[in-house]
Amino acid sequence: YQAEAFGRSQGFLRDVWKSIKKEARIDIVVTHGPPFGVLDVEKVGHIGDWYLLKHIQEARPSLHVFGHVHGTHGARLLRNKNTVSMNPNSSRSHNKSGDNTILFVNASSCC
Repeated sequence: YQAEAFGRSQGFLRDVWKSIKKEARIDIVVTHGPPFGVLDVEKVGHIGDWYLLKHIQEARPSLHVFGHVHGTHGARLLRNKNTVSMNPNSSRSHNKSGDNTILFVNASSCC
């Protein structure tokens, strides 16, 4: 589950984050999976990535969109009060609400 999505090692992913300048303004981040503790619960527990959480909190993008987790969907405002994290899963087979609603978030109003 954690990291190594798409055959990339954690070392490779760390290098990607290190290559982003600290002063760069990042508006949107799209990843395969969630950061730890953010809409990341499956039957086995939390499957999110700690390293991704650290870097999302540091980069403070307006919007972070991810998938992979089929057991949860929705949006959460991170503790940094700047980033809306969103899993737009609307699969009827996994959506606990039973509807097929697609979630849209106006990220422009969050910052």
